Amino acid sequence: MGILFTGGMGFLLTATMGFLFTMTLGIQLTVSKWITSMYSRRKVSPLNSVQSEEFLTALARSSMEASDQEKLEKDALIINAALSSDMIIVTQDEKLKRTMEKYPRLANISSRITWVNPQNDDPAVFEKI
Repeated sequence: MGILFTGGMGFLLTATMGFLFTMTLGIQLTVSKWITSMYSRRKVSPLNSVQSEEFLTALARSSMEASDQEKLEKDALIINAALSSDMIIVTQDEKLKRTMEKYPRLANISSRITWVNPQNDDPAVFEKI
């Protein structure tokens, strides 16, 4: 099971116990210490990893260019977080969505995600999500 972390500065991170993260403030905390802090501030939502496996399976079964494979593996945490939670990704990176739409198995998953680009989309979109 993964854990979804959200913070006041708008960061999103999924994690598995036992890793060391460097946060944007440059503070290094072990996950166990950080999780305790996040639980006490009610910033933790347990995620179901069943849908996440769907993306990883589709990624593994799709034959694709090496650059596309690398891009999707790099952004797998973002996609898994969306699939395991509210099915929304807010990003300025249009390449991720376009890359997923090139491959039928991944296009099926991408079509279920609500993609929001804060630079290009109408501000009314944010009221709906």
